[in-house]
Amino acid sequence: MNTCRFCHFTITPTKLFAALIIIFMMACTNGKINLKPYYYPLDELLKEGKVYEYKSDNLNMASSFWYYKTILRNDTTYLVGQNISQLMEVEQKTVERKTGNGMVLHSNQIFLKDSTGKTNMYQVEVLEKSLFPFAVTDTNGIFLYKVKWHTDSLRHTTIIRNRRFIGFTEMTFDAKPIKCAKFELKELIEDFKDGYIEYPFHGVEYYGENIGLIKYVKIIREGIQLSYTLNKIYTVTEFEKKYRTKLENPVIH
Repeated sequence: MNTCRFCHFTITPTKLFAALIIIFMMACTNGKINLKPYYYPLDELLKEGKVYEYKSDNLNMASSFWYYKTILRNDTTYLVGQNISQLMEVEQKTVERKTGNGMVLHSNQIFLKDSTGKTNMYQVEVLEKSLFPFAVTDTNGIFLYKVKWHTDSLRHTTIIRNRRFIGFTEMTFDAKPIKCAKFELKELIEDFKDGYIEYPFHGVEYYGENIGLIKYVKIIREGIQLSYTLNKIYTVTEFEKKYRTKLENPVIH
């Protein structure tokens, strides 16, 4: 047993081992930039789901709504999302899975209307699943996301998206300054039907501390961009009352 000369407690082997473990863990994370607080608040969304309203910064563009709810299953944390249109129709469902390094895409479904107006569901194939890193060493890391789906036997679409952390900035939400993590995006949409067409885009995303995505901008071409900014966060009760709708129960698919 060792006694610290400058403290009023005794250092036992157990306490010494615990202290060494803590020091080791601190050393392993030294130099890492912690981004975990800038993603959606998973613990808060476990207690109650929320609906994020993203308002278009472009004229004549409808708002977009995302309903998020955290679900625990077999000690694994999932974030289930539903993209809801202005007409209160579900256009996309996502399931994200929490890992030690960040959030990855577990599954994805999209809902598209055909020429008759019928809505069809398409299961998306997840080829590269990185969505959001919890820590980075610098601004050089690239996080790759790639998905693919078939709308019929002759046509399929692939989306490839590179996400890179480029620093911190400040934005305003609900009349309050919010520290944000900023990401650069490079995106390529490949469309195969009677030939090959590709659409390259780039843009930026801003994730607010203890909030999640606050703003995203996609540059279509010079002088033309799509931009959405977080306008309001609703409880499920508030959203259903305001829009006279009933949200689907979130499930892991």
